Amino acid sequence: GEFDRAIATHEALLPLLDGERERKRLGSVVYPSVGVRAFLGSSLIHIGALDAAERHLTAGRRIADAMRHPYSLVMVNYSFGNLLLRRGEAAAATATFAAALTLCRDNEVHTMLPAIVADLGLARAMNGELPAAIALLEDALAQRIYRTGGKYTQFFLLHAAGRAYLVAGRLVEALERAGEAEAVTLRSGEH
Repeated sequence: GEFDRAIATHEALLPLLDGERERKRLGSVVYPSVGVRAFLGSSLIHIGALDAAERHLTAGRRIADAMRHPYSLVMVNYSFGNLLLRRGEAAAATATFAAALTLCRDNEVHTMLPAIVADLGLARAMNGELPAAIALLEDALAQRIYRTGGKYTQFFLLHAAGRAYLVAGRLVEALERAGEAEAVTLRSGEH
């Protein structure tokens, strides 16, 4: 919820990751120059600064593409997909998340898998692909793929499933999944 602070922090980091450092991992699992832009873009999306988010995410995608680094690509494309969803571009978001899912599976980027599946399911629901969206999300929950990404990723899956059911007009199931999502956040202290 402290998006202004997050934005200021990430903006302050950007000049430190230019030049030679742009293409160095510096001991991180992602290229910091990409990760900072992904998190900055995500925070900007949350406050509605979509054009600024797109600029930073596009720069991050350029770096990740040049480095051909799967984890960095997945991370920045996750945020880019959310930008597209926020703009109402569900078909483009679906394609972005589907490509990120392929990268996750082909390159064993397990920690990002639950978040990607959650938002791919949500994008499909928003794109009118309701049976496919619900099946994807329910299958992911049944397989408990959230175990690879941390407790908060269970929330992502439950929240996305609740929203998919809501779009489908299945209000009882939507409310059930929303209640489960809330319970996860309360148990994990992330509410």
